[in-house]
Amino acid sequence: FSGNRGTIFSVVFIILVATTFAGTFYPPDKTLESELRRMAEELKGSNMFSITLKIFSNNAIIASGMIIPLFGIGLSIYSTFSTGVAISSISNNVVSPQVAFFGVLMMPHGLIEYITYSLIVTENVVLTYKIIGRQKDLKGELKVALVTMVLSYLLLLLAGFIEAFFIGPGLNLKNL
Repeated sequence: FSGNRGTIFSVVFIILVATTFAGTFYPPDKTLESELRRMAEELKGSNMFSITLKIFSNNAIIASGMIIPLFGIGLSIYSTFSTGVAISSISNNVVSPQVAFFGVLMMPHGLIEYITYSLIVTENVVLTYKIIGRQKDLKGELKVALVTMVLSYLLLLLAGFIEAFFIGPGLNLKNL
């Protein structure tokens, strides 16, 4: 089963992308739109470092929950669907939410985030399988889970920096 990580990763990646895409068809949520605009307003005038940390911490909290056996699978679906709803809510009057989603997916930070979440959920699936099947190498799999999370946090920090770089000009960032 664990030899199929590449297949699991591919399926998970497709599911997470498809779930986000499905969320873009959800009617725009005016309350969510107001909240997102308020958050963006709070970031105005911030420096690149603080915006990177804000983005990273938000994504790292979600990623930390995604590794929890079984629970994390549901959380990843909920989180990616919610991302689609957020895209729908903030892009609806400007561009089609579906076009906006593919724009996000094509950005380096968006792709890094989906790859990272797919890595975590893949490890969740393997770990859950080994726990349920009472596999003998569970200790080794826990080490793999730890390495996966450390790598994921590094990737999410990189993605946060890239995202801050892209959104910075629109927020009139101060220098580092």
